[in-house]
Amino acid sequence: MKSRTIVATLCVFVLVQAASAAAPLADRLPAKTLAYAGWAGKTAAFDRSMLGQLTREPVADAIVKAIQQAAEENIRDKKELQAFRNVWEMISVGWKHPIAVALVDFQPPQDKPPVVSGAILIDLGKDRAKFAKHLDALLELAKKDVPTAEAELPGGLKYRKLLIKDE
Repeated sequence: MKSRTIVATLCVFVLVQAASAAAPLADRLPAKTLAYAGWAGKTAAFDRSMLGQLTREPVADAIVKAIQQAAEENIRDKKELQAFRNVWEMISVGWKHPIAVALVDFQPPQDKPPVVSGAILIDLGKDRAKFAKHLDALLELAKKDVPTAEAELPGGLKYRKLLIKDE
């Protein structure tokens, strides 16, 4: 499994989450955002929902653990297994918090694949260090295939961006 596939899988996971009526993190997205999907996180409203109640059932943990084990059994490459485990931990932490996924730019050239720019924002609060540990480990594994660059937004918010080149 390529690093690009892992990153795309993480993005798809975030996008398929049920969106809340509120627009979490919308105020923090770049000004010219084209499209946006948000998830309010594990809130009191989520806990009262049918899905929230299902996630508290003991069998839910067993199902999630079985899915994780089945996936790990099918990964033969050590580097890919490490990447999967890091992504799994990031998802385990991230889904509980407000998330915004944005399409920031889209340029469809005629003779090449489209150039897409996106952003994922997660308000991690006290779980930031745990998430960052796994994100840093994932980026370290992927740095040969997908280089990154650090940048800073106005206001001092630092972020890392993936430099994905056409193949």
